Amino acid sequence: MFLDEKLADWSAAYLAMWTALESFDPKADRWSDPIDFGGPEKRLSAAEQAIARASRHGTDPDSTRDIQAFRQQVVGLTSHASQVPDAGLLQHLRDRGSLLADESVTAANTAEQTRL
Repeated sequence: MFLDEKLADWSAAYLAMWTALESFDPKADRWSDPIDFGGPEKRLSAAEQAIARASRHGTDPDSTRDIQAFRQQVVGLTSHASQVPDAGLLQHLRDRGSLLADESVTAANTAEQTRL
């Protein structure tokens, strides 16, 4: 199976942004994580790396807006201006990342079927 690299990278970026912001949420269920993604600093670094990787494919107005919203949240959370991340933004980043992952697999399956 072949993965659509652009969709996969953008999915990874959205999910990394979600996990980074979630690390600031004191109500988040840490026991539900299948693996340890590290503390906020490690997650923020991973999110920025994922954004850079995905951005090499180009950005659109939606992804640009979402990255800006993510970074504004980070500034607020790291300066303690905000106590918890915006739940709506968390949900949006998670949903968008999951949708892009599904699209990536669907695109890969379609490409595989046309190749056969």
